[in-house]
Amino acid sequence: LATLYHNVKKNYPVAESLYRKAIDLDPQDASALSGLANLYKEAKRDYPEAEKLYRKGMEVDPFSPYPLNGLGNLYKDIKHDYAKAEEFFLKAMQVNPYFAPAYTNLGVLAQLSKHDAVGAEKLFRQAMEIDPYSASPVFNLAVLYQNQKKDYPEAEKLYRKAIDLEPSLAYPLTGFAEFYSEAKANPAEAEKNYQQALEKFPDDIAVYMGYATFNRKVKKDFTNAEKLLRKAMEVSPRDPRPVNELGNLYRELKNDPVNAEKYYRQAMEMEARFHPSETWSRGHVCGKQYTKNLNAVSWTQLPKLSRVGGKDQAASFGYCQRTNSSFCWTTS
Repeated sequence: LATLYHNVKKNYPVAESLYRKAIDLDPQDASALSGLANLYKEAKRDYPEAEKLYRKGMEVDPFSPYPLNGLGNLYKDIKHDYAKAEEFFLKAMQVNPYFAPAYTNLGVLAQLSKHDAVGAEKLFRQAMEIDPYSASPVFNLAVLYQNQKKDYPEAEKLYRKAIDLEPSLAYPLTGFAEFYSEAKANPAEAEKNYQQALEKFPDDIAVYMGYATFNRKVKKDFTNAEKLLRKAMEVSPRDPRPVNELGNLYRELKNDPVNAEKYYRQAMEMEARFHPSETWSRGHVCGKQYTKNLNAVSWTQLPKLSRVGGKDQAASFGYCQRTNSSFCWTTS
């Protein structure tokens, strides 16, 4: 029941209450501890507490794959320590060779850290064999066929299968909308899927974020893009991503570096680990301000950045992408 309120209904206070009740009834329940940890990671974005709960789950039940898998995701998604993440996923597979999520997550990691599409596909298909009713490996395989193999008919088939397998999940439908927008260049069908996702999942931040990006990049409807981003901020007030994207909108489209920096700094204050806004506020916004007078800023005084911003939402890490109106740089 806690998982239902957490993952489907997005009612996080009720979900937390149910997780804690399950833990009170059975303090050795590693799956409940991991569920609560997932909530702290995803909804509350309290990563130290999430890690503490995962490790407690490992202590009470060393043979449960749930806390190991959760720690793997924490190190993959938040700490970007791919070697440590791989270690946890492999341990989860060792304690339970039939735990499909570990295979799926290891497949995602193979793409992120090794650019190994062949190995990733093998892992996704193993997960599909272990759990033929899970949408996650099917969805990830669809993304692989879209982006790496450029096999759009097969990708579409897989997206549809993921939606059919778990219609209570938002991300397959949102991903399918993005597929129609980017791969098939069919904005009408993409918008139809985004609107369907909004109707079915009015409390899912990813739906608003995806639809906002579609409005900004494809429809050039900046007013609606801003409206959707502000709604995303209401739905998930702890999440810095829509705040950061609002900064991008003000910087790129409204030519308003003052308000852009305001939103970037707000995102930074919300979450210390959130780097995209930091890169833009200290790099691109300053770059835009000083493009016509580079002597106005001393390069030795510029902050050293550990990550680099890309042009699009949730700026890409690891490389620098020039824009039409500003410059950027990398430092380690």
